[in-house]
Amino acid sequence: MRETVNALTSRWYFGPYFLLALMLAIVTLGYPIGQSLFPEYVLRVVITLLLMSAVYAVIHARWVFHLLLLLTAPLIISTWLMEPTQYRALSGLSTAVTMLFFLITAISVFAHIVTRRRITADVIYGSIAIYLLVGIIAALGYQMLNNAYPGSVLEAVTGPEVRGGHDNFAKFLYFSLVSLTSVGYGDMAPISPASKSIAMFQGIFGQLYLAILIAKLVGTYTAQSIEEDSQ
Repeated sequence: MRETVNALTSRWYFGPYFLLALMLAIVTLGYPIGQSLFPEYVLRVVITLLLMSAVYAVIHARWVFHLLLLLTAPLIISTWLMEPTQYRALSGLSTAVTMLFFLITAISVFAHIVTRRRITADVIYGSIAIYLLVGIIAALGYQMLNNAYPGSVLEAVTGPEVRGGHDNFAKFLYFSLVSLTSVGYGDMAPISPASKSIAMFQGIFGQLYLAILIAKLVGTYTAQSIEEDSQ
């Protein structure tokens, strides 16, 4: 009886990757509408929780965990104290550090889940977290490009350029996720060669990642569950 309970607990274990995937889903789905519905401090709390969940997700890798801890402090300080419109240079540095932070997180999680012999629900949550992390990393990349080279991304194709800055991150996030999922509404478009390269990479990565890695993990997890139930 105890072995059965332990097996079920292990199968449906909601671990660090579940928390990371949950916070990423809240940010990617709620950030655009949250800007108009909630006070600024609510968004800052959510971003802080996302940073903390990312640090917790890499606790299995000691040096990565310590590195992200070092990066978390300045990121939280910039999130709460810095006004990007007043400190443009620092805002660009903060965006670059944030991009590096999430890139390290994604690589660490990916390296961990692909080496796991036993697929658990938390491993699948980790694969979902990587997918959403790529969307946020690319959004930060678009923002950096547009800050350095205004007009790298245009709104409504022939419309005005999307200006950089914290206030417009929701637009870059939207464009990034639309590119990642290959939806392509056409209301925003990459213009510069660099932004086009990012958009093409996202389109290819999004399709192959879902078809290869997540499909494989889900299939293995299902097969393991059936085998455990039959024993």
